Amino acid sequence: MNILETLKSQGRHREDVLGTVGPFKVFLGSLEALVGPSELPDEVMDALFYIISRSQPGTEPINSQAMRLILEGSSRARSTYFLKKNILKGASAIFGPYLVGECHWTLFHCNLKEGTITYIDSLGEHPQRCSQIIENWSLFAASRGCQGPWKFINRDHDLQNDSVSCGVFSIMFAEMILQGQQGHLQCLPISQERERLGILLFKSLDSSGICTVCYKKMSGKKKETCSFCSTEKSPKPEAETAEMETAEAVEVAKTKVEFVADTSDAFEEEETASEKMGPNKFVGTHVEEAETVEMETAEAVEVAKTKVEFVADTSDAFEEEETASEKMEAETAEMETAEAVEVAKTKVEVVADTSGAEEEEKEEASEKKDGFYVDSLLKVASSKKAKRHFVSVEELQRRCSAPEKFSGHLMVTYLRKAKGKKKELVRELKEAGVHLSPYGSNTTMCTKLVEEECQGLAKDLGYLTKEIPFKIIGKQLAERGCRREDHDLSAELDIIEQVLGDKVDMYSKVTHTLGPQVCQVVFQIIRECLVAKARALEN
Repeated sequence: MNILETLKSQGRHREDVLGTVGPFKVFLGSLEALVGPSELPDEVMDALFYIISRSQPGTEPINSQAMRLILEGSSRARSTYFLKKNILKGASAIFGPYLVGECHWTLFHCNLKEGTITYIDSLGEHPQRCSQIIENWSLFAASRGCQGPWKFINRDHDLQNDSVSCGVFSIMFAEMILQGQQGHLQCLPISQERERLGILLFKSLDSSGICTVCYKKMSGKKKETCSFCSTEKSPKPEAETAEMETAEAVEVAKTKVEFVADTSDAFEEEETASEKMGPNKFVGTHVEEAETVEMETAEAVEVAKTKVEFVADTSDAFEEEETASEKMEAETAEMETAEAVEVAKTKVEVVADTSGAEEEEKEEASEKKDGFYVDSLLKVASSKKAKRHFVSVEELQRRCSAPEKFSGHLMVTYLRKAKGKKKELVRELKEAGVHLSPYGSNTTMCTKLVEEECQGLAKDLGYLTKEIPFKIIGKQLAERGCRREDHDLSAELDIIEQVLGDKVDMYSKVTHTLGPQVCQVVFQIIRECLVAKARALEN
């Protein structure tokens, strides 16, 4: 793509902002990933869905982050403060990208007028996931006053034949559905579509708020300089022009006033001389000319004053406009943070109950600098404090190797980091010798759990086997078998466990050590049953 080559020749870097599409910032790296072949980042998906929606009045796009919360059934999605407006009100259709498992893009479309839901996965739709999506969407729509019922529509479509083009497929499917295409959804060649979408995205960029020196987004109306490189903003052209015109008018008025003063002095001298010499017919004419000049001068002064007042009013209007925008931003921030108040209260209670915990964490961090501390996703119901786990560099290297091959998106989720810190995290991992894969694969329910969490879960599963009534089980088994067979089975279990232990390295990696430990728990349960049976036979 010639556009990319031109931008790179200008000395721009991947993290430089090219412009914005609606509320979404687009970087040079974003455009580079789209032309690919690479996975499409969040900002590219959100920006392209925003562009597509502008050609379809009444169709509202939902960004990827909000869509994920909705379709995964998050309670936050049903909160009053979720999204700034009720997008279902007045819209005929809703659509957007849905990121599955941190690495696979799919398409969600809902026709509000017909009450239909279309979900398309370029790798094929799973019935269980479709049912879950309908259920979670119904809960969200009901919280916004849209009760349904909802009917699921299956669409026949082309399937993805690589591992990185799911985003491009989702965008093509969205365009075809919005255009009303019926029957089989057939996609064009991926390389051709990437080129087309790249040109579409670049032409739709708004670069008016981008610094021309460091290529960063300049935020805030009152800021006169870029917060990154201190480059000054250009002044408002209307106010500047009005000020220049007013200054010229004032200068002209001053000149005319001086001229009138000089003329009046000359007239007085001339009148004095004429009185001495006698009546003169030209005196009246000079007086009339002087009065005319005075009137013109007065008018010029009035015009100058009016322009000065206009500039003052204009500047006041700009200030009022900026103040109003600041108030709107403040109100939006208050709405967005209202939900965080409850979380903050909970955190205050945690801090009160665990005074000194922060100092202990700092001590732990100073002792272990070859990894990261993360909050546990699994929390004991009776405990207010979230347990923290240490993730070593070796564990991260295991995550980035086969079969999981963690990408940047997966690693951000794994280490419980914000999306905005992804670039910083990737740099830290690279310095530590952890090399991320360009795309993730083989994601499961264990993907988000660190190894310490899995080990603790397996330990609890083993501990809870005490609730199994082995004595009763042993009596029932004693009625059906003999001790000789039990002895052979126990020996066979030992052999199976020994052989299995040498062959489950890959299984251990993909389940973060949870799988083999659960197997040990199962073997232990079987042994306890055999022991209970032997005791029952003796009695």
